[in-house]
Amino acid sequence: MTATALDGWKFDEPTHSFTDANGSPIPSLTQILDGVGISDYSSVPIHRLEFKQHIGDAVHYAARYMDEGRLDYATVQPIWANYLAAWQSFQDDTGFVAEGIEVPGVYSYMNMRFACIWDRLGRFPGFKHRALVELKCAWGEEPSWAIQLAGQELTIPKTEDEFIARIAVQLKPDATYRVWPDLNGYQDPNDRKVFLWSLCVTNFKIAKKIAWRREK
Repeated sequence: MTATALDGWKFDEPTHSFTDANGSPIPSLTQILDGVGISDYSSVPIHRLEFKQHIGDAVHYAARYMDEGRLDYATVQPIWANYLAAWQSFQDDTGFVAEGIEVPGVYSYMNMRFACIWDRLGRFPGFKHRALVELKCAWGEEPSWAIQLAGQELTIPKTEDEFIARIAVQLKPDATYRVWPDLNGYQDPNDRKVFLWSLCVTNFKIAKKIAWRREK
């Protein structure tokens, strides 16, 4: 079952936040997983967390412009350069071709709303299936990645028996990369169940006016 795409929403790029026509916030995948404790950075010193968030945001923007053929390389800061080189190496090594790049959307699944932006949807040469690919600048694999990708997969229209690989590409500051788990992607069927549980809890909190996101 695929989530239904909704209309009438707004996306504020600077804050990466979604609202509906009435101005009410719509939970994103990141907020959903953070709100139920699947993404937990409470033990990370705030200065390290903010540094990594800055790097991740900058690399995502630059990689998008690079893949769209409109990156001004003169604007690339040295601290981002190796992460971009790692992403380029991944594409060169695997032959990955993107069919969609950072498409935002708001969806409904079993009358529960959520928003997401998946990084890349595309194909590898010699693979029949499509692949959802997330760019990550983290220190290592995180449990939330498989769940995040499972939520994203719900938004991709597909035939009932179509397989979509759910892949995370960890970009490293030494210009290397690592694919998690491999080019066949995360395949645990429980990942979708965990995401839907998280979505149910979030929508319950919203309905009961319980705080469902952390204030910065």
